[in-house]
Amino acid sequence: MFSIKPKLVNSLVILILLAGGNLFAQKNFEWQRELVSKVAITDQEVIKKLAYELLIPEVDIDYIEIFDIDDKGAAEGDLLKVHPSQNVYKLFMLTKECRNILDAIPPNTNEHTTGKMISIKKEDSKTAEEKILYTLATVIMKLYGQDQPLKLYFEQLPDGYFIFELLGYSEEMMDDTKDFSFGGDASTEHVQDLLKALYQDLYQETFNWQPMAIHVVKTVRDTIYVPEKQKKKR
Repeated sequence: MFSIKPKLVNSLVILILLAGGNLFAQKNFEWQRELVSKVAITDQEVIKKLAYELLIPEVDIDYIEIFDIDDKGAAEGDLLKVHPSQNVYKLFMLTKECRNILDAIPPNTNEHTTGKMISIKKEDSKTAEEKILYTLATVIMKLYGQDQPLKLYFEQLPDGYFIFELLGYSEEMMDDTKDFSFGGDASTEHVQDLLKALYQDLYQETFNWQPMAIHVVKTVRDTIYVPEKQKKKR
């Protein structure tokens, strides 16, 4: 009689479960990105103390980052990342010295604003942050909608490069066929402003008037050449 050894049966069951798990994951799991505050620590004395208290077996650490997972400040349960090794450690079973170090970290000062898109008004935009938010909201409502799910991330780096990521959006709600303008005829308005800026001192102080934008319409017509009549031969 043919029989399968128990170890082989267990292996087959594990393979089936893994295959089933992969199929399940493909249909019911969705990758997203969550913004998590983090604090970078570059003070070598503090780094050495934390590494000692947390039993981190690493040397030559440039800096460490602590990720505030629960948004309650650096504390037990958060994650610590070491650079340049990129190794990640969980903060748990903290000693008194370690707690004192974490408690001495200043609170997060990053601004966090929550509200309804429809309530973002141009007349209420006075600070630089409010103007950026108004500009962003205007574009989103024009090209996407104010009540659709959307996540975006933008970072401007010191060398002039930027990082942009768009997440969690509905593809069918994207409308890239719409034209976008912040109001007014952009071409006329911008030319007018440019002329005023260039000639303001010269014309306003000398002639007391502002130059106007002049639109020149050029019409091109086909030129028809009519041959001269040939002279009659005598």
